[in-house]
Amino acid sequence: MNNKNRKTTLPHKRAFCIILLLLIFSSSVFSQSQNDITLTEQGGSELSVNGGLGLATKGKNSFTSEHSGTSIFFGTAAYHYQLASSVAVGLSYKFLGSHSGHDLLRCHFVGPDLKLRYLMDEHRQALYFTLTPGYLHYADRVKDDKQHPVAFNHSYFAANFAFGYEFAVSRHLSLQINADMLTGRWGANPDYRVFSDNTQYYIDDAGKLREYKEPNYMFEPSLVFFGLNVGISYRF
Repeated sequence: MNNKNRKTTLPHKRAFCIILLLLIFSSSVFSQSQNDITLTEQGGSELSVNGGLGLATKGKNSFTSEHSGTSIFFGTAAYHYQLASSVAVGLSYKFLGSHSGHDLLRCHFVGPDLKLRYLMDEHRQALYFTLTPGYLHYADRVKDDKQHPVAFNHSYFAANFAFGYEFAVSRHLSLQINADMLTGRWGANPDYRVFSDNTQYYIDDAGKLREYKEPNYMFEPSLVFFGLNVGISYRF
C-alpha cells in the first residue's frame, strides 16, 4: 500500500479505535448486579448501532480497482422486536464509505432484518446471525484512464449476512462484535471498462478504439464487501 492510501485510511482506523474504547468504558460504567442483567426478552425491543472497517473482497468496480487496499468504513443502525427468545424481526440500515484523494465510494443499504440467536449464561450472552435482503444504492467517483472524473450511481438488490456475539453489561445495554458480508449482483456495464497493460487495442475504420479480446468490465456479476464491527445495543 502506498503512502497516499495509508494516509486516507487513518481517519477510519481512528474512528474504529474510538468506538472500541467507548464500548470498554460503557461496560465498566453500566455494570450492575448480574441478577438484573439479561438480553432482550420476548416482547421486548432494541436499538443497536455498529461501526467498523472492511474491504471489497470479491469483484472489481471503478473504486476498488483503483484502490484495492483502501479500507472501507461500515456503519449500521438497526431496530429489532423480539418475537421469541431466539427470534427477532426488524429493520436495518447500513452505510459504507471510503475515499482516496479525490476518489470517493458511497453505499447505502436498507432492508427488513431477521435475527436468530443462541442464548447462553442465563440469557446474559448470545451468539447471533442476521439476514437482511434489501435495497443497495451504489455510488462512486473516480478518474478514468484519461484522468477525467467519472461518477457512477445505480441501485441494486443485495443481501447482508452477519455473525456476531453480544453480552449484556446493564439492564438496558449490551455490547456486540460481529463480522458481516454485504453482497450485490448486477450485470456488466459496458460504459465502465478497465484498460490493462496486457490487453491489445486497435483503431477501426470508423476511428473507434477496439479490443482484440473480450473487455474486462469494471462491474463484474457480483461484488462482496466484508467488514468487522463493534457496537452497542439499547433494550427497552
